[in-house]
Amino acid sequence: MEELPKEKTVQLRNKYIGEACQVFFADNPLKITKASGQYMFDEKGNKYLDCINNVCHVGHCHPEVVEAGYRQMKTLNTNSRFLHDNIVRLAEQISATLPEELNVVYYVNSGSEANDLALRLAKHYTKNTEFITLDHAYHGHVISIIDISPYKLRVQKDGVQTCPTHVYVAPCPDRYRGLYMDCDHPGEDLGEKYANEVRDICKVILGRGKNVACFIAESMQSCGGQVVYPPGYLKQVYRHVRAAGGVCIADEVQVGFGRAGSHFWTFQTQGVVPDIVTMGKPMGNGHPVAAVVTTKKISAAFKQSGMTYFNTYGGNPVSCAIALSVLNVIQKENLQTNALETGNYLLQRGRELMSKHDMIGDCRGLGLFLGFDLVRDRKTREPAYNEAQYVLKRMKEDFNILMSSDGPYDNILKMKPPMCFSKENCDQVISALDKILSGMGDRKFEPSHRWSVVDVFRPARGGGYLKICCGSNGPWWVQGKVLLGGPDEQKQLRETVFQFAQKELAPRADEIDKTNSFPGMRDFWKKCGDMGLHGITAPAQYGGSEMGYMEHTLVMEELSRASGSIALSYGAHSNLCLNQIVRNGNSEQKQKYLPDLIAGRKVGALAMSEHNAGSDVVSMKLRADKQGDHYILNGNKFWITNGPDADVLVVYAKTDFKTEKPQHGITAFLVEKGMKGFSTGPKLDKLGMRGSNTCELIFQDCHIPASQMLGQINRGVYVLMSGLDIERCILAAGPLGIMQACCDVAFKYAHERECFGEKIGHFQ
Repeated sequence: MEELPKEKTVQLRNKYIGEACQVFFADNPLKITKASGQYMFDEKGNKYLDCINNVCHVGHCHPEVVEAGYRQMKTLNTNSRFLHDNIVRLAEQISATLPEELNVVYYVNSGSEANDLALRLAKHYTKNTEFITLDHAYHGHVISIIDISPYKLRVQKDGVQTCPTHVYVAPCPDRYRGLYMDCDHPGEDLGEKYANEVRDICKVILGRGKNVACFIAESMQSCGGQVVYPPGYLKQVYRHVRAAGGVCIADEVQVGFGRAGSHFWTFQTQGVVPDIVTMGKPMGNGHPVAAVVTTKKISAAFKQSGMTYFNTYGGNPVSCAIALSVLNVIQKENLQTNALETGNYLLQRGRELMSKHDMIGDCRGLGLFLGFDLVRDRKTREPAYNEAQYVLKRMKEDFNILMSSDGPYDNILKMKPPMCFSKENCDQVISALDKILSGMGDRKFEPSHRWSVVDVFRPARGGGYLKICCGSNGPWWVQGKVLLGGPDEQKQLRETVFQFAQKELAPRADEIDKTNSFPGMRDFWKKCGDMGLHGITAPAQYGGSEMGYMEHTLVMEELSRASGSIALSYGAHSNLCLNQIVRNGNSEQKQKYLPDLIAGRKVGALAMSEHNAGSDVVSMKLRADKQGDHYILNGNKFWITNGPDADVLVVYAKTDFKTEKPQHGITAFLVEKGMKGFSTGPKLDKLGMRGSNTCELIFQDCHIPASQMLGQINRGVYVLMSGLDIERCILAAGPLGIMQACCDVAFKYAHERECFGEKIGHFQ
C-alpha cells in the first residue's frame, strides 16, 4: 500500500478520528513508519530514541516475537473455547513467576479489561461493593475503571467530576509532594502514615454498616508521577483492607514483567502477596493481550455466581504465542537484570544532574521506570509545568529523544523505555537534558495554572482523602491541605468542599458581585445538593448527611472563601430555612419540603426583617389574621436574602395583637412561591456581597393554610430563637472564609514579587 504524505495523514486523522483521541507532540506530531529495539523512525527516516514506550517491552519489532506471531497466525487463530497448547503453556509460565497461591489465569485483551474483571472477581468473592483506590490513579478507560481513576476524573472540564459513592480515594503515598512529605516528617515511618489513611477509610466504611470489596493500586504509580511507595506501605495497607473484609488487587499493567529490575513483579518490592494481579501492556510487546491472575478460592466464588466468563479474543492462540515469546526473550536476553543495572545507572546520573540544576527537584524510580520532577522553586516545590513542556519539545526537536510528562501537575519527565535500553542511551538522555537546562538561563516561564499557592501551606497538612463527595482533587487544587485541626472526617469534608468551591465559584466570584447576578445559581444549587451540603445537619431519611454543626460551619467557611455572596445565600438556605424546618417542622412538613431543599431542587429563605424591625424583631408589622382554616397575611418584609429566588420561605408574622408581651404574639409560617397574594419586589442592590440576591417581600391578602404553621401558634419567637446561636455561629464562618481568601491572595503575591533577588515571602 502506498504511503501517504504526512499532511494527508494529518488531514484524514482530523476528519475521521475522534477529537478526544490524542497524539504525542500535538503541535507537530510525529509520523512513525517503523521501529526497532529502542529506536523509532519517521517517514523521512529520522531516528528517535524512544524513552516512553513501555508497551514494546522487549524492544520494537523484536525478531523472535514477530516470528512467533507470524508462525502462529499462518497456522491457526480462533477463540479460546477450543483446547490449545499456547493457552495453557502461557498460563503455566505466568503462574511460575508469581507466588504459588496465585495460579488461576483469566485472559483478556487490555489492562482496562483486566482491571474491570478484577473488580468483578472482588465483588463476587467478598459480596461487598465498596472500592478503595489511590489519588492520581489510572487503571483504564472502561466506565467501571474510569470510576476508580481520579487521574481521569481530574481532567474533565464540565463541572466538578465525582466518583460514585461506593468509591473512596486514599492519598497517593508520594514522599516528595504528597500529603506526608519527607521534608516535613524526617525520620518518620511514612509508609505507616500513608497506610493509616487507608485504615481510616476502612473504619468509615465499616461505620456505615458496609464492608470493603477491594483496594486496587499500581505497585508503583505511573500517572501520579513515577511514585515509589514508602517501605512497608502496601504490607500495612493490605492488612487493614483484609481486616475490613476486602481483597487486594495489584495492578502490574505498567510496571510488571521485570521492569522494576530487582523483582519480576513490582508488588514484590513491597513484600506482599496480592489476592488478584492484573497485567497487560508489555505482555504482548504491542500486541493486545492481557490477563488476570488470582487464587483458586476467589475463582471458585466467581464460578458459583452462575455466570460463565468468555472473552472472544482473550487468550487466542496468536496472542498467547506472542506473550510466550516475550517471556522467553526477557529471560534469554537478561532484560530484568538490564532494567536493574541500567535503571540504577540512569538514577545515579540523574541525581548527579540534580546537583547542577536546581530545576530538578527530585529524581526517583525503580529499574527502567523513572521520573524527573521539575520545579520552579526547590523550597516550595512549585511544579515547573511550562518548563517541562519546553524541555520535552527541545529533547524531540534538537536531540531526537522522545519523552513525555505526567503527574498531577504534568511537570514530571517520565522514563519507561523498552527494556533493551542501554547505558549509552542513558548518557545520551542525561547529556541532552543537561544542555537544555543549561541553555534555559534567564528564560521566563509563566507559573502553572494547575498549581495553587495553597500547596505550600505545609504546617496545615493532615487528614485524608475520604470521598465524602468524591472527585478528590480538581485540576489545579491538589494535595496542599489547608486543614487546621479537627477529626479526619472534618478535614476530608473541608478538602472536598474546598476543591469544589475553588473550581465552581472562585473563578466567577468577581463577575457575580460586579453584575449582581449569578445565572448559574440553580445548577450550582443542585451540585451542592448532590454533594450533601444543603442537608448537612438534616436526617438521612430525608436525604440529609446527618453531620454536626461544626461540619456545617466548615462548609460555610470554604464556600465563603470562594464567594462571600453565594455562601451567604447558601447560609440562608441551609441554615435559616432548611435547618429551621428540621428543628421545628412536623413530620408532614419535613416530608413535604426537606427532600427538595436538601437536593437543591428548591431554594429556601427566611423572612424576618422589616423596616424598623430588624434586631427588634417583636416590632414587626406583618400581620396574620385567622379566617377559618387559613391565615391572611398583609404587610412587607425587607432585605430578604434569597427572596427573588426562594421557593420556600420561613415567614414570621404577628398573630396576637393584644398580648402584653409582644414576643408571645408572633407565629412562623411556611410560605411557597406562587401562593395567592404573595409577590416579590425588584431585586435590591447592596454595598457588598451584591451577588446574594435580595428583595422586598409583599403580602396582600395572602392566604396561608393553617397547616403551614411552623411550630405552635404565637410561639414564633421561640422557633426563631431556638437555633439563633447555632445560626450565628455558622454565618460567622462566612467572614472567616473571606479573610482566608485574603490571606490566599496575599500569600500568592508574597511568593511572586521579588525584591533584592528573592521572593519577599522568603524574608520572614
